[in-house]
Amino acid sequence: MTWWAAVLGFAGALAGSWGGQLIASRREDRRWQREREREDLRHDREMEKLRLQHDRDVNLAWRAERHAAYTRLFTVMLALEPKFHAPIENPAVVDDPAQQKDFQRIHHELHDVYTLVMIGSSTAVDAAGRQLIGACKDLAIWYAPELRPPDGEKPDYEGFVRAFNAAFEGLIDSCRHELGLGPQARSQFGDHAESAN
Repeated sequence: MTWWAAVLGFAGALAGSWGGQLIASRREDRRWQREREREDLRHDREMEKLRLQHDRDVNLAWRAERHAAYTRLFTVMLALEPKFHAPIENPAVVDDPAQQKDFQRIHHELHDVYTLVMIGSSTAVDAAGRQLIGACKDLAIWYAPELRPPDGEKPDYEGFVRAFNAAFEGLIDSCRHELGLGPQARSQFGDHAESAN
């Protein structure tokens, strides 16, 4: 009997040890699983934070690039504005070679700058810019004698000014909206449009 008691005692101790290890192992697995889930959650939060920071940095960089491009574009447009108004006061100005050369230089600069504006800009900015370029092309014909219509058509300088002013204000509003700025106060361009009427 002693022999069987010893075997049973040994088997019981072995089963208890094995059962205890199994329970401890399951408990350790559950603890490890919870820690892994917490670590995954922490990692996901950190990655989301980094993604948001990256997106914010990219947006700020693009905003700065657009702001610089828009500023250059507006500078060119302000240089072109007198070229629209000058022929109303003195139609012969479009026949002056120095004025023609100056207009062509600014007009060429407009196209160079506008290619920068199109990069990363919204559809509204692009559409407003194209309208403005169209108004400039309409006037460019009269500053280039070789492009003028041969049929003696008379230029509508006041119409060109109205088109320029409307397109310029539309572009300013689109750019301000895209940069997150409020709508502009009505500027001197609207005043010129009224004076042209």
